[in-house]
Amino acid sequence: MKTEQITWHELPADGMPDAEITVLAQVKQPDGSTEVWPAFWSGERWVDCGSGWALPDDGVVAWADQPAGVAAC
Repeated sequence: MKTEQITWHELPADGMPDAEITVLAQVKQPDGSTEVWPAFWSGERWVDCGSGWALPDDGVVAWADQPAGVAAC
């Protein structure tokens, strides 16, 4: 077993990721809960990687770089 640390960047305080790179996005749901999805910041809006749909402007509450996987540990 290998362990990798994930650092979450809270928005807006911690700033946005570089444009066009896939990150983990903590996305606020209509019921107030959150889910984590692969997404990217286009430079103008958040985009869900699975669907290609734009996420609501206030939908992403935090982001983290993608884990590197076991080869990096």
